[in-house]
Amino acid sequence: AGSRQALTRSGDAWSGTLDVPRTGFPLLLPLTLTLDLVTKPNLLRLAPVAVQTTVMVEPPASLPSVGPARLVLPDVVGAGDTRGTLQVRGSDQGPTEVCLGQPRLHGPPQGGEFAVSTGRRCVALARDERTSVTLTVDPSGKADGLVEGTLPVALRGSRPNERARLDVPVQFGMRRPVDEATRWELVALLVVVGMVVPLLVLWAAGRQAARLRFDVFTVADIPVVVTENGLRRAGEDTPLRLDPEDFVHQPPPDELRCPLTTEVELRARTPARSFFAPETVVEATDGQLVAGQHDERPVHRRRMRIPLGQPAAWLLVCDDPPPRPSGADGQLPARLVAYRTQDGPESLSLLQQSLDGFGRWDRVLGGLRRQAPQEAATATGSGHTQSVPDHDPPPDFL
Repeated sequence: AGSRQALTRSGDAWSGTLDVPRTGFPLLLPLTLTLDLVTKPNLLRLAPVAVQTTVMVEPPASLPSVGPARLVLPDVVGAGDTRGTLQVRGSDQGPTEVCLGQPRLHGPPQGGEFAVSTGRRCVALARDERTSVTLTVDPSGKADGLVEGTLPVALRGSRPNERARLDVPVQFGMRRPVDEATRWELVALLVVVGMVVPLLVLWAAGRQAARLRFDVFTVADIPVVVTENGLRRAGEDTPLRLDPEDFVHQPPPDELRCPLTTEVELRARTPARSFFAPETVVEATDGQLVAGQHDERPVHRRRMRIPLGQPAAWLLVCDDPPPRPSGADGQLPARLVAYRTQDGPESLSLLQQSLDGFGRWDRVLGGLRRQAPQEAATATGSGHTQSVPDHDPPPDFL
């Protein structure tokens, strides 16, 4: 190994002789042929050209033969051993013998020690006899990687005192088994992370966008009477007309909530049902919301949605349950709560136009009447009457 041999030229061919020692010779011999090139007539030396190849080494006929030239064993998956078979053949010149030595293996450190067994260490062969020897390798650990080494084989020939030794390359892979439980746990974890992370991003973006940022904030809380034709101020007979004096400046709200009155609050939120799209809602802590500029038929008596960034909005608040009807035509008292985020007549005109064009006061009034407590006379067994509350179902617009 590593020896250099010069070649001689004979015509167009190059030849040389390489002596293979009888002790520790391989069955496969790697050769590297290096050519030194010089140009003519300038005698310029070019870079050498190297060609690599592998040649088979055949023992003398008086020695037994061993195959294959490279013993590749099956991979070890998890815990367990691996096995391979060497084919040996006796010489046709007389009895011979093959003895297997201890392999020299090296691989991943996690693989630990390698226990090797061959069943029988030496095999005596008659003339031209064929047989096989099984090699078993049992790693003590689990690892991922390649195990390589050599198996020394001692040969005794048919001639007196004829001995030789060769090295058979041995190779096999090691793979740790897949833990199915752990793999499914990782898959589930990745799925959860893949779902939660986008939701967190949406929530953070919606949370950042859901802010109440008002430079000007004025609120009006007006006692009104609900009629079929619209709203009137309490104690007046003319339709309600908003006045700038109705609005009172409030301190700038914080970023998430702002009280309109003691019972009504304006809030910014990012609900999950709309994929964390920001929205503004009005919530009533006492009483119920029965109508509004942007939600004519609220489905929740305590909450009403308002478009985010709206410069002005109004809503109608009533006791829950409403008070008894008053007046000859059964009118009901309520409170008009409105807010503006801009000074000037434009926002006030926007609110007034919305109130004038609402057009659903008859349904609002009808729903409130059905909720209000009524005095109903019912006959008893003794001929007397008693008052019982009327429990009609809530109106269809609530």
